[in-house]
Amino acid sequence: MHSPAAQSPPALMSPPASMSKVMLSPGERQAWTALLQSALGQSNGVQVRAADVLGISYRSFRHLMKKYEL
Repeated sequence: MHSPAAQSPPALMSPPASMSKVMLSPGERQAWTALLQSALGQSNGVQVRAADVLGISYRSFRHLMKKYEL
């Protein structure tokens, strides 16, 4: 039996350069925007709570807000 501490973590690979900027279709962009706006509505505009509604970190939420220009 091996202890978990004895194992080394798997090597992390960075995505190929061609995937660094993924283009979303207008429908996908609209869906993300609606999701973020819905979470904001449920949280009365409180971004920390909106992030909780979506089950993501506040930092990730802010990143998405910036990405979708909200």
